[in-house]
Amino acid sequence: MTSSWASVRPIRFRKQIFAALSFLVQKDQVNISELADQMLDLRRRRDGARLLSTRRRIALGRRTKRGKQPYLTLTEQFVRILRATSLITVNKEIISVTPSARELVNEYFRDELKADRIFLERLLNSRYRTYLLYLKQLFKSKMIFIPSIYSKRGSNLKSYIETIGFPTTVWSFYILRDFFYEFALLNYVIDEKGEEIFPCYTMDAEEKKEYEFEIKTNEEHVYYWKRVSSDKFKTRLTEAYSEIAGNWDVIIELTKLREMVSKSMFISERQFDHLLSKTMRNKEESRIHLSIGAMRQFDKKGYLTKVQSLPLSGEGYPFTLIRLSSPGVTND
Repeated sequence: MTSSWASVRPIRFRKQIFAALSFLVQKDQVNISELADQMLDLRRRRDGARLLSTRRRIALGRRTKRGKQPYLTLTEQFVRILRATSLITVNKEIISVTPSARELVNEYFRDELKADRIFLERLLNSRYRTYLLYLKQLFKSKMIFIPSIYSKRGSNLKSYIETIGFPTTVWSFYILRDFFYEFALLNYVIDEKGEEIFPCYTMDAEEKKEYEFEIKTNEEHVYYWKRVSSDKFKTRLTEAYSEIAGNWDVIIELTKLREMVSKSMFISERQFDHLLSKTMRNKEESRIHLSIGAMRQFDKKGYLTKVQSLPLSGEGYPFTLIRLSSPGVTND
């Protein structure tokens, strides 16, 4: 029997991590209660973004033991992550940032992808080994499939994920799925048959030339962010749009197109967003039209994580719809 993995911290979202770090750097020193207030505010803003995309409000619920300040327990867990990655020090509940945290936040405003890599490298080399163990097992598995009969996150699902090499709690398993989705290391697809989770990285050094970025750990090197040409992306984007829409100038949901392209190219959905943005900045490519509108009811458990990552308009509203015009057709 494989030894059980330790539970992970309930931190999923990269924007929350860097926004909280930016707050700490700005303040230099705060107490844990002040950070908890900031974390709760960040959660409310994220809930607002989800509401704009899905018209569905997510109740914050009780996050702490009775009598405690709202969001204090989660904040205490987050503080452990920051301490383990040497980004803060704590003395009698006073949190102080380290020079490394300042450098990381400065890098985040210059180059988010590089900042991601620095943070991930610190985390994967920390005492929280479950993060790296999850990546190692997912790479070994190549793709994992969870049948719909285990869609209820209970004891049966726990037994199942243990049999496929993930000896951890269901809660930790899905926190890790969302966390690594956010950081562009994996993707997942859910349909009526079940859920597929697959890596968007390799640990095979012979394949490293196919990827842009490298994370070095004491045990493995993780290569991710696939090298994809603009022409290859545009071709696959057009093919997938045709498969879904059936004709030009048909409005479809961006999440569906993003998922199909990402799965077929083995890239993260975050990389899809970057490639789409790069394509649309090309003045010669004016037949891609993003818009804002109502989406179908998001009843798939876990898909709200994907919805909140949608690209935003200049006014801060998430783009939810897309249409492609026929080649050669330009905007009026």
